[in-house]
Amino acid sequence: MKHSKKFLAGGAAVLASVALATPAFADPVRPYVAAGSDTIQDVWNGLTNDSTAVAPSIASWNATSGGVAYNTIQTKTGGAWFARPNGSGDGLKAVCATWDAAGDPTNKLTLNSTNYTLNTQDVDFGRSSSGPAGTSGTVQYLPFARDAVSIAYNTQAVGAAASGLPASLNLATTDITALYSGVPSADGRVTFTQADGSAEPSGNATADATAKVFLDGLQVVPVLPQTASGTRKFFAGAAGISNSQGANAAYVSDLAGTVFGAGTAGPYEENNGRALTIPGAIIPFSAAQWISQQTAAAPNTLDNSKMAIASVNGSAAVTGSGSSAAQGPLFGSQNAAGAFNTVPVSGVGNFNRDTYDVVPGGFLPTGTPTPKQSALVSILTGGGIGQIFSGAGKTIIKKFGFGVLSYSVGTGSALPGDCPSGY
Repeated sequence: MKHSKKFLAGGAAVLASVALATPAFADPVRPYVAAGSDTIQDVWNGLTNDSTAVAPSIASWNATSGGVAYNTIQTKTGGAWFARPNGSGDGLKAVCATWDAAGDPTNKLTLNSTNYTLNTQDVDFGRSSSGPAGTSGTVQYLPFARDAVSIAYNTQAVGAAASGLPASLNLATTDITALYSGVPSADGRVTFTQADGSAEPSGNATADATAKVFLDGLQVVPVLPQTASGTRKFFAGAAGISNSQGANAAYVSDLAGTVFGAGTAGPYEENNGRALTIPGAIIPFSAAQWISQQTAAAPNTLDNSKMAIASVNGSAAVTGSGSSAAQGPLFGSQNAAGAFNTVPVSGVGNFNRDTYDVVPGGFLPTGTPTPKQSALVSILTGGGIGQIFSGAGKTIIKKFGFGVLSYSVGTGSALPGDCPSGY
């Protein structure tokens, strides 16, 4: 968790269960627990931790602790200890492991190659920056807020090149696909050479792990966020590439190597400027996260002197910079009240998306929810006092760069999904 203030819960001070890098801030223990996506973790921190919190009964656990992934956490007093879910996929697995009675009781959750057994209520809902897979309704995806995904990039020149990418850049879907597939784009903007600068056989670089990648004649270094990232999953669908590491061009990596410094190498975390410290690096990035970091609503990992975010298919993901950063047309159309009123179309070429809160299907009124479960769904879908789509809740959602949805109040817009195989 990232805290701006400490809260009282049940008349007693909220106690730290796992400390973060900054000793003054800590993860809390509260009636409800959320985990998963880092794309919407900061806006959820705003909804739950600010001095005027809309939903103070929810403990929304960050995807990493001080930049460290998979440290062990305990989310409820007397609950299980398990690895911190890192990303939308991990959040979904944790929800399923907590609530699905069909899960293997001796191996209910696997995170970072380690098995854990979760107790009921260890995780009540997952944060997700990608939509559902499957239609069983074992889990239900509750629309939360609008986002868009573009390519963030480092403008520094690679090696001895005279210049790097410009501060303003527009990419077509076909260019983005080419950058990650190893097949040159038809418009000639994306090309490849072997490491020594000679031509690639057949012009393709799909199987060449050391290929040099060029955009408009300037070398770039395409990378992807870590495998459980919902932003990565969504981007793969929008760009027409695979979400599986190794299934795209061999030169595309999701491991940071030495970019984090000696002793701290590991997967690229989504929406983190540390992935852009390599000259020429490009990576999919949440536009809402870019805005919230620019405006200091969320912790800033960006360096405007050498980092920028591209337009896609002629639509800006972000307008302005610093405190004036705002949503661009890539987010989609809004109604007169400033709410996004059209459900995004999924598939190749569509780079705007809804983000979601994922609950077990039994929590909805169509199931057999307990009063506590019904109360949580009311918080996640209601517009009254203490609910996230209240006026105060909408203000916080907008503060963190996300768009308010005109169709998100209530459970009628929930989307059914499946639990992943084996958790």
